[in-house]
Amino acid sequence: MKRNKLFLIDKWLDEAIDNLSISKTRKSSAKLFIWILSRDGRKLNQDSYSFTYKPYKYLLKTFSSRYMELISILKENKLIEIDERYSAERHISKKYKIAENPYSSPYSPILNDDQSTEEYPSCYSMSTHFSQLVDYEELKEGKKAVKKLIKMGVNIIEDVEKSLSKLKIDELKLESTLKGYFETIVPASFKTSSEINRKVFKYDDETYLTKEQALEKSRKLGVSIIEDYNGKIYFDNITDFVNKKREAIFSSYLESILGMSNKCFYADRNSTNNRLDSNITNMPSLLLEVIKDDNDLVEIDLCNSQFAIFSHLIPKEVVGEDVDLFKTLSQECELYPYLQEKMALSSRKEAKTVCFEICFSSHRNRSQYVTEMRKLFPTVMKWVDEFKEKYGDNQFAIMLQKKEAEIFIDNLYVMIREEDIFCLTKHDSLIVKSCDEFKVRNVVEEYFKNIEFKATIR
Repeated sequence: MKRNKLFLIDKWLDEAIDNLSISKTRKSSAKLFIWILSRDGRKLNQDSYSFTYKPYKYLLKTFSSRYMELISILKENKLIEIDERYSAERHISKKYKIAENPYSSPYSPILNDDQSTEEYPSCYSMSTHFSQLVDYEELKEGKKAVKKLIKMGVNIIEDVEKSLSKLKIDELKLESTLKGYFETIVPASFKTSSEINRKVFKYDDETYLTKEQALEKSRKLGVSIIEDYNGKIYFDNITDFVNKKREAIFSSYLESILGMSNKCFYADRNSTNNRLDSNITNMPSLLLEVIKDDNDLVEIDLCNSQFAIFSHLIPKEVVGEDVDLFKTLSQECELYPYLQEKMALSSRKEAKTVCFEICFSSHRNRSQYVTEMRKLFPTVMKWVDEFKEKYGDNQFAIMLQKKEAEIFIDNLYVMIREEDIFCLTKHDSLIVKSCDEFKVRNVVEEYFKNIEFKATIR
């Protein structure tokens, strides 16, 4: 079975790939790779044209054993750039980025008041990619859930796509939401340099600076320190940053709108962490709120889910007062406020940044944030560091995501659909009709009780 996914790429890149002397299938793969680089640049750096790491295992899984041939073609034709530096010992892969348009400024999307998504800026081309679905019975996780759905005569992926097709999509309202948000992205909407109230600034993957060091660094570079809406820190010229931000927001929102309005519905399981990815999971929250409102939907989610799951997975032999405190705070959704107070952080958002740094960074990380966490929760952090050292730094976050998928997809989704209740998922949340909310909450509470999972449901 195949699925198709709609995405946008720079028009000049789209045309350049079309002019290459390669097969239609290879052109489709080339456009997908270009889109992945653009998407990940936006997601990680708010810049479609920035370098991002791409491990060879990921490339092999996504583009088959001939991925090197594909990359060589794109590099030879100056459509991508590669940072060849890598370290197998340190698990650092090569980095890739899309080439910038040699004919015009890359950051150029402008949305006029009278422009609809059917007339999206000429700097973009709309494309689709067809790929084979994963055989879910081969997945190690979730076999029982798949078998249960098969007995019901339902395939998870087909079921999700069918549910997506039932949604009412008001394209004009979604366009209006995009336009309204786009207009708010101006320099004055961001905190910069001395306005930013925090103790630690992440400069790159390995460098953390105090506020004084960060200000000095920005002066030497001739740029501003910029705090993005999500709390992430950037060192950049504010005008350039805003242009990149506007381009990133515009293209990601537009992709979501076009995907839904053109009925390019998709759902797939990630073979690394077993998460279910779909139009909904990748949709900006502002757009999702419009769709929920138009379809009388409500969202039931798990409060600070990754850390509630984290505390659930701490082995029974790992004990101590700090372990008990960590579990209680995580289960009662009080971890972020606690860290904000104890670390004298500026906001709950900064506390959340600290927590995710713990999950996704190296066990060798000695930043001020992580060092303070080791003081507050020594036994917990000792277990985390030992786990990462034994299995790999990235495996801790993957373990949490796998458990999340087991809870929300392999069990709760199946249970709810067995009751013939409309349901969509967004990783750690369930989206259902408002008339079914009470019944679904009971299903969730009963399941959590059965697996002895203590957490706060919102």
